[in-house]
Amino acid sequence: MTNTVVRFRESRDVADICSVAKVVEAEQGQALSVMLADGQVLDVHGHLSEVSVLNAGDRVLIQRTAAGLVVTGRLRAPGEPAGSLVKERNGRLILDAAAGICLQAGDACIELTPDGRIQVDGREIYSIASGRVRLQGTTVEIN
Repeated sequence: MTNTVVRFRESRDVADICSVAKVVEAEQGQALSVMLADGQVLDVHGHLSEVSVLNAGDRVLIQRTAAGLVVTGRLRAPGEPAGSLVKERNGRLILDAAAGICLQAGDACIELTPDGRIQVDGREIYSIASGRVRLQGTTVEIN
């Protein structure tokens, strides 16, 4: 079995290990090269799995490793709101997104909007229950 663990380079100066850079070139949401504060452009070796989609111009935190630069995160632009929040409370998963949530797979979509609307779109929609199915609203329209 091959060892794929990358050993970090030892350094006493944190700025020598971690720094902020600007994405120069990106493809399919990943940075290919970044520019350091001194203007030096370097190729990127990899990204942590949690790094969001990147575009040219994004500011990122990079870490130097023996294998090369690794992007560890994307910095929010000034005034950019925080991303969606995922949390667990009493065994329930809570997704919190100010602009809404959309679950999509092919042509099927469930969308929740901040104004309280829920839209379910799909070629066919099934509702199966072992007990009562209840629809409640001011007006319930069928067809």
